[in-house]
Amino acid sequence: QSFTTGGWEGTPLAPLLPVELQSPDRGAREPVALLLIVDTSASMGTTAPGPVLSKLDLAREAAFLAVDALGTGDVTGVVAYSDAPRWVSQLAPIESSAGLEGLESALSALTADGGTRILPALELGLPVLAASDEALRHAVLITDGQDTEPDEAAFVEAVRQARDAGVTLSTIAIGDDADTDLLRTMAAVGRGRSHAARDPQDLPRLTLEESRIVRGRSERRERLRPVASDVHPAIAGVDVTALPPLDGFLALRPRNSGDVVMETPGGDPLLATRHVGAGSVAASLS
Repeated sequence: QSFTTGGWEGTPLAPLLPVELQSPDRGAREPVALLLIVDTSASMGTTAPGPVLSKLDLAREAAFLAVDALGTGDVTGVVAYSDAPRWVSQLAPIESSAGLEGLESALSALTADGGTRILPALELGLPVLAASDEALRHAVLITDGQDTEPDEAAFVEAVRQARDAGVTLSTIAIGDDADTDLLRTMAAVGRGRSHAARDPQDLPRLTLEESRIVRGRSERRERLRPVASDVHPAIAGVDVTALPPLDGFLALRPRNSGDVVMETPGGDPLLATRHVGAGSVAASLS
């Protein structure tokens, strides 16, 4: 995840890299799957600072914006949870923008009541997401409180099993009462990001950001053999034709000031280098 949005982007390292942290313009990307796991416990019914909106109102808006930012053919679903989890919208492809009307209606029907039990929600949603066929499967857990039956080991194990099946998980803590330490741990195990929305009004923005990160990912899944783009000291003496095949790569734009050492048969960089000051920076994208 380092090269993609949410990783090194915006850090001091980004301008030193021999590649830009953006995918090249090209045809249709592979579909992605996004699962939102939304807390609807009683505390989510409390009013947020500012306009007269509850945290649940903001969560509804956040969920709809996140799904609306995806495209036709992408897969999305919403699990709501308090004392028990339930599917608000089953994981399914987005057929058209008109098809989002059903999701908006289902989100509008959510009410805030009960306690906060995260584990059953993870156990309901993550295995379904893990079983989907999309190249990129990502879940976002949203909560504003402490779990009524905390079991960090069980939470981490549920996330680890999903991660081992190819699912990533990010978390968003709303306000000051959420268990931010636990949420950070879960996001780290899930190879995602951990956000803290101290102001509940930030929730729609952070959730939309997660959706855009998923939509903008540049993974390409295809079996290929690397090609030496030119004679370069970095691979002097290496028989590139003898290297094993790869199962995928990150499609990123090479910088004009860098050297592409190895590339895909289609011309995307697999290994690139760039001189910076007295040294050099290399990027491996397989």
